[in-house]
Amino acid sequence: MQERITSSLERVVRSNLTASSTPEGPSQGGSRGDDHYIARLLGDFEAHFGVAAALMRARAEAILGQTHRMEISTIHAFAARVLQRFPVEAGIHPAFRVDPSGTELRRIVRTEVIREVQDALLDPARSEGAARLLADFRERCFVDLALALLGETSWPLVPPPPPGELLAALGTVQRGLMRVASQLPSMSAQKVRRVIADLRTLGDRLGPDGLDAAGREVARRLSDDLAQPFSNTVQERLGPERVGVEQARRALLPWLAELCEADLSAVRGVLALLAPAVERAAASIRAKGILSFDDLLVCAERLLVGQEAVARLLSDRYHQLLVDEFQDTDPRQCQMLAALGRAGSGLFVVGDPKQSIYAFRGADLAAYEAFTRDFPVKLALETSFRSAPALVEAVNRAFERLFVPEVGLQPQAGPLTPFRERATPLGAIPGPVWVWNTVEGNEAQTADEARDIEAGAIARAIKALGGRWSRFAVLSRVQSEAARVVEALEALGVPCVVSGDKEFYRRQEVLDATNLLRVLVDPSDGVAWVGLLRCPIGGVVDRTLLCLANAGFFSGINRQGAVAKALDAARGEHEVEGDLARVGRLDRTLDGLREGFYDGAIDRAIAALYEELPIPDVYAAESLGERKVANFLRVLQSFADVASAGVVPLREWLYDVATRLVGRDDESESAIADETTDAVRVMSVHASKGLEFDGVFVPRLDWTRGGAASGTFAQETDAGGG
Repeated sequence: MQERITSSLERVVRSNLTASSTPEGPSQGGSRGDDHYIARLLGDFEAHFGVAAALMRARAEAILGQTHRMEISTIHAFAARVLQRFPVEAGIHPAFRVDPSGTELRRIVRTEVIREVQDALLDPARSEGAARLLADFRERCFVDLALALLGETSWPLVPPPPPGELLAALGTVQRGLMRVASQLPSMSAQKVRRVIADLRTLGDRLGPDGLDAAGREVARRLSDDLAQPFSNTVQERLGPERVGVEQARRALLPWLAELCEADLSAVRGVLALLAPAVERAAASIRAKGILSFDDLLVCAERLLVGQEAVARLLSDRYHQLLVDEFQDTDPRQCQMLAALGRAGSGLFVVGDPKQSIYAFRGADLAAYEAFTRDFPVKLALETSFRSAPALVEAVNRAFERLFVPEVGLQPQAGPLTPFRERATPLGAIPGPVWVWNTVEGNEAQTADEARDIEAGAIARAIKALGGRWSRFAVLSRVQSEAARVVEALEALGVPCVVSGDKEFYRRQEVLDATNLLRVLVDPSDGVAWVGLLRCPIGGVVDRTLLCLANAGFFSGINRQGAVAKALDAARGEHEVEGDLARVGRLDRTLDGLREGFYDGAIDRAIAALYEELPIPDVYAAESLGERKVANFLRVLQSFADVASAGVVPLREWLYDVATRLVGRDDESESAIADETTDAVRVMSVHASKGLEFDGVFVPRLDWTRGGAASGTFAQETDAGGG
C-alpha cells in the first residue's frame, strides 16, 4: 500500500500537463498515458473543489519527501506498535507477543479445563455434579466459555442479577405502550394490553434464579409478540417516543431468547467447575506475555486514555492521523483516537454511516455519530465522479425510500450529485470496438466446443498484442466461464490471475488446503478433519471415517486414543487398518508442525509442512497437476503472509475463505491474487468497476438468462481505457 501511495504521488508531481490538453484516459499505457490521466483528474478536482492543480502538485511533492515517515496499518497493528513502545506503562509483559489465531490461548485454556474436569471426576464430592454437566455440555462448550471468562476480574463468578439494560428496555416498552393503549382501536388495544401485562409479569419474576417454568412461558410469548415492529397505528400514536421504544424492543429480543432457555443452576455448576481452570490459565497467559487481538485494543485504550503523558509523546510522533472506513469503528477505537486528538494529533476521518457493516464485530453507529458530532470541519462527499446522472438519480430515489433515519441505528440518506454529464452518451464506448463472430461457419458445433473456440480466440489475440500483460482484462459475464479462458491463456504461456473468483475457492485443491490449515489452527475442528482425510493427503475410505467417528476422533480431545480404539474395532480389515495407521501419523505430524505457529516461526512451519506432507506427489500426477500444486501452495503462502503480518486473526481469514467456498462472498477481488503480478486479469464484470485497462475482452455476449440468444460470439477491445 505504501508503495502504491508513493507511486501515485510521484505521478501527480510528474504530471505537468493542463487538464484541457488531456484525453479521457490512458491512451496506450506507460508513463505518458498516466500523465494525461492524472492531469485530467487534477482538472476535475480543480473544477469541483476549487483547489488549483498546481497547488495539489506542490502538496504532493511536499508529502513525497515525508513518505519514509508514513505508517499504514490496521487499527490492531497500530495498537500493537503503541504497546511495543510503552509496555511497562501499559502493564503488560515487555516481550509480549500476539496470538493471531487464538490457537495458543485456546491450547492453554483447554489444558487447564481438561485437568479440572478430570480432577472433578476423581473427587467423590464433585464427581456426580461434574458427570451431569459433562452429559449436558460438550468439551468445546467448556473451552469456549473459559476463553470468554479470561477477562473477568471478580471471583468467585456467580450468575449476575438481571442487567440494568434489560430492566430499562422492559420499562421503556411498557411505559410507551401504556401511554397509547387507550387511543387504539379495540382489537389493537387488546393485544397491546396483553403485551403490557406480560412485560410487567416478566419484570416481577426476574431474579437471581432466573425464571420458573411459568416465567419462561411468558418470555416465549413476548418473544413472539415483539418479533416484528409495532403497527403503523401504534407508532403514529407514540410520536417522538417511537425511536426510543423501537430501540428498546430490538434490545429485548436477544434477552428474551436467552431467558426462554436459561438454566441458572447449570450455569452456577459450570462456573464453579471452570473457575480454578480459568484462574490458572489467566496466570499462565500473563506470565508468557500472550495477547489476543481484543487484548491489543483493550490495553491500548487503557494506556492512551489513562496516561496523558504517553498520549502526548505519541502525538509528537503522529502529527496527523487519517482513519478510513471510520463507520466501522467501535467505541473502544473511538476512545483511542480521541485521546490522541486531545493530546495534539490532527484527526482526519473518512466514513459513510450508510456503509456500516461490522456491527457483529462491535462497530457502533451511535459511537461514530457521537465522535464526529463536534468535529470543527466537516466535508460532505456528495458528488459521484463515476456514475452517469441517470444511475445517480435512481440510487437517490431508492435510498430516499429505504433509509429511514433513526438515531444511533440508521443515518439520513443524503442525495448524491453527478459530477458532470458524460463526454459521450450513456452506452457509447470511447476507443475502437471490435465484435468477432468466432464460430462463423461452424454452426453445427456443440456449445462447449464453441466456448473453447471463443476462449482460444481471445487468448491468441492477447498473445499477439503482447507487452505488459496486466494491461489486459477478460470480463466474464458468467463466472464459471473464467476457468475456460484461464486454460486457454495458460496453454499459450500467457500469465493470468483470477480476481473475485468464487470458482477458485471451490477448486478441490483449494478446499483441501483450507481444511489442512483449519486443522492446524484448530485441531478440534471435526468438519475440517473429515475433509482433510477424504482428500488425496488423507486418502482414506469411507469405512475408515465411520470407524473414526464411532471412536470419537472428530469430537473428542484424545485423537491418538480414538485411533487406537478404531484399530481395535477394525481388526482384520487390512485396508482400514492401513488407513488408520496413516491417520495416526498425520495427526502426530500436524501436532509437531503446530508448535511452529506457537513459536511464531510461521515461514519455517509452512516449509516443514511442505516437506512432511506429500503435496506435490498427490496432485502432480492428476490432470492439470502443476496448476493444482501451485494453487495449493498459493493458499499456504497467503496464510503464512497473514500469520506473519499479524493484522488479521487467522480464524477470521479462514472464515473469509470458507465463505467463498460456499459462494457467500460475491465478486470481491481475490485475497490471494498478487496485485503486482504482470498478468492478464480475469474477472467478473462487477469486480471490474473502477478499474482501467488498455484492452478489455468480453466473451459470451450472446448469453442470456436461460441460454444463448444467437450464434454470435464476441470480443470487445477498448483501447481508450474505459
